[in-house]
Amino acid sequence: MRRALLAIFAAALLMLGAGIVMAQDTGQSQKDNTKPLELTDEITPPKLLEVAMPTYTENAKKKKIEGTVVVSIVVDTKGDVTSAKVVKSLDPELDQSALVAVKMWRYKPATKDDQPVAVRMDVKLDFNLPPS
Repeated sequence: MRRALLAIFAAALLMLGAGIVMAQDTGQSQKDNTKPLELTDEITPPKLLEVAMPTYTENAKKKKIEGTVVVSIVVDTKGDVTSAKVVKSLDPELDQSALVAVKMWRYKPATKDDQPVAVRMDVKLDFNLPPS
């Protein structure tokens, strides 16, 4: 009797697990179908709520590298940065540091007609050495 109950319980868990996997797959497909919009006058831009500062690497400090990294990001309808790509490079290490930082940023989502929309936009990250 206990074996039969255990078998039924195991089968129920397997079906539940399959349902969870299907729900996750469906959610991912819907997320992928949301094409980000370019910012226009019809769209209220996202508002930055949380920012992570990029790390100024020791190697870049020693080389006295200063300047700006420009990163193209996608902010989704939840305000999360879902994609980031360097469009103006400064130094490979600083570029990577900028990418890591912007992926942690959180926004109030952009809106169009009072509805949240995913948008693509460029952000600038400045790297300046402190005065000596």
